Amino acid sequence: MHANTRCMELHSFPSPALKEIDSKYYPVKFNGTLDYPSIYRQDPSPEVDEAWNRLEDVRIMSISEDDVLKAGKTTDAIQIPQKWGGGYMASLEVNHQLHCVNFLRKSLFRDYYQTRSVEFSDHPEMIHTHLLHCVEMLRQFVMCHADVGVITHNWVEDYPRPYPDFNTWHQCRNFENVLQWAKDHEMQGPPFGPSVHHKWTPEPGAKIFDSPP
Repeated sequence: MHANTRCMELHSFPSPALKEIDSKYYPVKFNGTLDYPSIYRQDPSPEVDEAWNRLEDVRIMSISEDDVLKAGKTTDAIQIPQKWGGGYMASLEVNHQLHCVNFLRKSLFRDYYQTRSVEFSDHPEMIHTHLLHCVEMLRQFVMCHADVGVITHNWVEDYPRPYPDFNTWHQCRNFENVLQWAKDHEMQGPPFGPSVHHKWTPEPGAKIFDSPP
């Protein structure tokens, strides 16, 4: 086994994606300048939404029973009817995490997204719970990965304290490769849309839980 593949497997819980995605890590310098004009931090617009949607709007995929069990899940998970290809309904964590980042961003522009984003169509208490869920998921993710990269500081004219230099180096996976893998494994055609927010009918014999996991 190649060292890069072994390293990736040691730092990831089992996933069918690991068999096919780029196993290399690449040095990437984050742009942490406070006013860096990234499209992902601009005021809302169709162009900004298109950029974000490309990151998070990935259709569900089908994975095998073996992959379900390796991922630490059980076969109580939803099975896709054979007429639609079979397997178990699944998606990647990274797209959910990016959804959470995007939802937190949208909450900063609530007036704009109130009638444009399905998340804000929920009851106010559910919206609040959803946002806190996103904060909690991202907290756990950041603490799990516990980045120990070094942030240095500089003296800056007219700034009274040492100023942190957030333009830091990181070893990163090839995100575009991972996104393309997810796109390549999307379920196609009805009833598979960009999300699982539409109504589904349980198949006979399906496990139905009393409350969400």
